[in-house]
Amino acid sequence: MTLRTKTLIAVAVALLALLVTEQILLRRFLLDGFTQSQDAYAAAALDSVRRHLESKIETFHERMTSWTERGDIQEHLTTTTDGRRLIDPFVMTALNLDALIMLDPAGGILVSVAKDRPDGTPRECPPPLLGRASLDDPLLDFHKSPRGVAGLLALPEGLFMVCSRPLTMSSMHGPGSLIVARQLTEDRLDRIQHLSGILFGVFGTVAAPARLAGVTSSLKSGVPRVTHARGEGEPVVYGFIPDIDGRPSLLIEAQVPATIAAHGRRTAAFTTASALAISLSIAAVMLLLMERLVLARLRRLHALVRRIGEGDSAARLDDAGQDELAELGKAMNRTLDALARARAEAESASRAKSEFLANITHEIRTPLNAIVGYAELLENDAGKPQERAEAAATIRRNAETLLLIIHDLLDLSKIEAARLTVTPVPCLLMNVVEDVVSLLSIKARDKGIALSAHAAGAPPPCVRTDPIRVRQILINLIGNAIKFTDSGSVRVDVSARHDGSACALEVRVRDTGIGIPAEHMGRLFQPFSQVDASLSRAHGGTGLGLAISRRLARLLGGDIDVESESGAGSTFTLRLRAPIVASVPDQTLRPSVGDPAPRLSGRVLVAEDSPDNRRLVLFHLQRAGASVETVSNGRDAVDLAMIHGPEQCPFDLVLMDVQMPVLDGHEAARALRAQGCTVPIVAFTAHSDEHSRRACLDSGCDDYLAKPIDAHHLIRAAAEWIERGRARRAASGAPSSMEGPDRQAA
Repeated sequence: MTLRTKTLIAVAVALLALLVTEQILLRRFLLDGFTQSQDAYAAAALDSVRRHLESKIETFHERMTSWTERGDIQEHLTTTTDGRRLIDPFVMTALNLDALIMLDPAGGILVSVAKDRPDGTPRECPPPLLGRASLDDPLLDFHKSPRGVAGLLALPEGLFMVCSRPLTMSSMHGPGSLIVARQLTEDRLDRIQHLSGILFGVFGTVAAPARLAGVTSSLKSGVPRVTHARGEGEPVVYGFIPDIDGRPSLLIEAQVPATIAAHGRRTAAFTTASALAISLSIAAVMLLLMERLVLARLRRLHALVRRIGEGDSAARLDDAGQDELAELGKAMNRTLDALARARAEAESASRAKSEFLANITHEIRTPLNAIVGYAELLENDAGKPQERAEAAATIRRNAETLLLIIHDLLDLSKIEAARLTVTPVPCLLMNVVEDVVSLLSIKARDKGIALSAHAAGAPPPCVRTDPIRVRQILINLIGNAIKFTDSGSVRVDVSARHDGSACALEVRVRDTGIGIPAEHMGRLFQPFSQVDASLSRAHGGTGLGLAISRRLARLLGGDIDVESESGAGSTFTLRLRAPIVASVPDQTLRPSVGDPAPRLSGRVLVAEDSPDNRRLVLFHLQRAGASVETVSNGRDAVDLAMIHGPEQCPFDLVLMDVQMPVLDGHEAARALRAQGCTVPIVAFTAHSDEHSRRACLDSGCDDYLAKPIDAHHLIRAAAEWIERGRARRAASGAPSSMEGPDRQAA
């Protein structure tokens, strides 16, 4: 059975059912709809009254705010004559006020006055309003509402708009307070009714007429509004409006025209009379339109889907309209367009990936080529001693370059995964800048350009930030400036601006290099991108440095901006905001690589699964004078260290790789500590982040060294922990490795 046949049958059954049920359902639902419209109109009328009242209150509040911000407000309010405080009548008349109260900073009432009666006789300020003139009253809680409080307040004298404001008093210490009130008289309510177009009244729930007792009870039970007929059947809607304290203590009574319900009844009668004739006409028209508006379009949609299934990705449905079928066609067209864009983006991403892989392959292979080539030269034992030393230095320099590339890739992956953390410590920014400038000065001197650092004004104070990450950012910014400057200079300017307990730091790196074209500025901080391909070939680089630097700056609560002009140089500005600290970090310099390494005296156990790394560590330790035993996994390390029991460990230090077969370094350290071994344990790990450091310390290790391990750092760490371990044993009375059972037996 085709779709057309099924549609004809469905239409016939639907029309037959309509003829039977329309007389009952049409009248019922139509009237319900008009009733709901009437109720919605009533709700809108109630909301309109609320909005106009709130607008009136806000206008009153703004006028009082503007008035109280005048510098001579206290003189306008009070004068002193024969010891009495008088109020200027012009104030009450000009501001259309009915009551005014002014308090001094201690809460004492300075002025309390009400507007005179129409006959000129004075009138006292309403006592209930005077009772609210207390600093403990929410009306004067300016901590919660600094601009003051405004709202409606029902008093025995009538309904008032009340506004409270903090008042700057030139003759007293501290702010005073001002309370003003304007009564909503019938004339004023009439003006609001004229603006809203709705007749309404406002009552305090306490003073509401007796006839509204049931309405008030219903509203207090949680009903949002109450609507019922009054008099000639005109609907009246009731609802609460909060007073100045936010309590539902004011009742609104608004009159709603009855035209909607009456029109609904007339419409229902007319619809019932004409429904039969219309139903007969619908059947014929529906059968004609169904074919044109539905079935034919469904066939076109079916044909489109079939063409797409056959691989025609350019096929689209041309169906104008606003109905569901047209929207379905448009949705399919949008889906097809999105798929086309996704395909284009995927192809673009694939190209970007290929370009990045080609770029990163070049950046990795370049130092690898130097490492492999110069290693072959050393292996062949060719050349003079000076040439061999230069070959070794070249291998080390290119290995460090390769390590920097790996660090950049790891940092970016951690940033993308939101796992990179910063460790704020007290530091002096100028010291970090000078350290980086000193580090890169050789590179600048080799290119023949000047590199200098300057402090604008007083040097920045000691702040709490992460000096390692700041140093990483500055190395990248200053290194780039040197890289892209062929002649001239690179200048680093450091400035600081105090802002309370924090300090706004700014480091500007200006160069006289090639500059950046304006059309390429948007690509600067995108990962894997450079200004253009020619620069990439001329100067190299992975395109990760600036992306990592900006993200690090934002992790530190700052950012990096750039100003540049092609051919006129660039200025990169690092902005940071950090809290100022009183303590100055220890500026004692670490021993340089050129200082002689200490000699080792003691036995060291090395647990490392890599034979090459094991031989390398063994060589450095033995050359420094240590006696070394090596194992390839954590289980052998535990067995060898505990061979004579926890009190007679034959080693002064255990160097433990973290990732090993059988038993890893963390588990081995836990096993040694669980058996009572107190020998210092220093971990080897390829991860240098805070999480890895914490994992090593939590497992029982005393320290950790990040790979690749520098020989000087290795020897100094070994010497330090051997001495600490001997001091620890001496304090506990346990024999050292030199006094163990093997030595005693000897």
